[in-house]
Amino acid sequence: MPSKSAPRRVRSPRRKIGYATLAVSAFVTVSCSGTDSGDAALPDATEQYRSPEQIQGATVVWSAEPGLYLQDERGTLVRAAEEAWFVARYVGLENSYPGFAAALDPASTRVITPLSDRRPAGTLRAHVLSIASTGTGFEAAVCTRRSELAERWADGRYHFTSEPDIEASIRFARTAPPTGVDEPTAAGTLRDTKQTSSQRQWQSPPTDLFTGTGWTISFATDPGNTRQRCEAWGRSIRTEVTEVDTSDTPPRVLPAHPGW
Repeated sequence: MPSKSAPRRVRSPRRKIGYATLAVSAFVTVSCSGTDSGDAALPDATEQYRSPEQIQGATVVWSAEPGLYLQDERGTLVRAAEEAWFVARYVGLENSYPGFAAALDPASTRVITPLSDRRPAGTLRAHVLSIASTGTGFEAAVCTRRSELAERWADGRYHFTSEPDIEASIRFARTAPPTGVDEPTAAGTLRDTKQTSSQRQWQSPPTDLFTGTGWTISFATDPGNTRQRCEAWGRSIRTEVTEVDTSDTPPRVLPAHPGW
C-alpha cells in the first residue's frame, strides 16, 4: 500500500493580508511622523523670529531728528542693527535678530560678551541723530538712554545704572551685491506712521532684514561730537529717573515705538 505523504501546510490568506497590513502601517508611520500631511519634519519657511524670553521685559522707544524717518529703508536698517546689538549683548549673537551675526563686522563681533544672567526690564530710549552717505554705503549716529531701564540680576532685584546718554556710530558698508532679497521698503517716505501696538514687551522684526542685502555692519562708540548732541537730546525728553540703585519692582515699560 502506498504510504501517505505528510499534509502540505498552506499559509492562510488572512495571515498574508495581516503581514501586508503591518508593513504598510510601518511605512506610513515612518513617512508621516504622526501627521496627515507627511511634511511635519520639514522646516517651516514662514516661521517668524521671536526674541528670547530673557529680554521680553523691555521695549525700545525710538525718535529721530527732523528730516530723518524711522521707517524708511535706512531708518529701518539702523533700528534693526541697534536693537540686534542690544539683544546680542544679553543672549549672544546666535540668538539675536536673524542674519545679524553674519552681517556684523568681525571686529565688532569680538567685543560682545553676553550677560546671560541678567534680564533687562523697562524702557530703552534711542534717538537717530544723523544718517549720512559714505563712499561704500551710509553711517548713522545714534544715542541711547538707559535711565528708564534696569537689569534683573540673579539676586532677584532690579539694578539701575547711572550711565550717561550713550552715543554710537553704526556703519553700513556694501561689501557684496544684493542677492535678490528685498531690502526693507519705506513704510513712510514722507512721514512715519503712528504707533498702533500697545504691547509692553520686546518687539522684533518678524523677518530677516540683513541676509542677502550685501551690507557689512560695524559699531564704534563716541564718534566725535555726538556726545554733546546726545546730552542735548537727553535733556529735551521727559523720562522717569530713579533715585535708587536697586529696587524690588521693575521700572515702567512703555509700548515700543514705532514697533515692527
